[in-house]
Amino acid sequence: MNNQRRNKLNYSYAMNLYTKVILLLAVFATGISGFGQNFTRQDTLRGSITPERVWWDLTYYDLQVAIEPATQTISGENTIHYTVLKPHNVLQFDLQTPLVIEAVSQNGKPLKYTSEGNAHYLLKYILRVFRFGKLPQSPKGFEDQIEVRYVVSIPCSVSYFLPIWFG
Repeated sequence: MNNQRRNKLNYSYAMNLYTKVILLLAVFATGISGFGQNFTRQDTLRGSITPERVWWDLTYYDLQVAIEPATQTISGENTIHYTVLKPHNVLQFDLQTPLVIEAVSQNGKPLKYTSEGNAHYLLKYILRVFRFGKLPQSPKGFEDQIEVRYVVSIPCSVSYFLPIWFG
């Protein structure tokens, strides 16, 4: 009986040691893979929940795409439907290169935006009337949408089967 207890203790000790070694190796491997990486501001904007993203919840995208082989372009519109989680005025959305924004609108009215690389910032209510010196904000639970029109030119490869993307 004493031998069985000793075997269980040895097994338990070995498994505990084995688990610690595996965890240590995993931490070490994770540290090595991140070694020397320099994260850019664009990495942060794409991968972070910024104040310009946290206040709205994406409901769905309504994508419309037109492919024009004669002009070697793709154009389209992305209607972004969202629900307000908390009041805020600036909305951040991303559009990756080589896509280029032609226009942004809300309820048929053009909106101004600024860009920082692939991150675009939209001052939502720039066309609405100021009240008491403040921009009006949408209340929590309010459902809204914005329309983003975009275009991209795609030079075709020699085989005419695979487009060549420049980014």
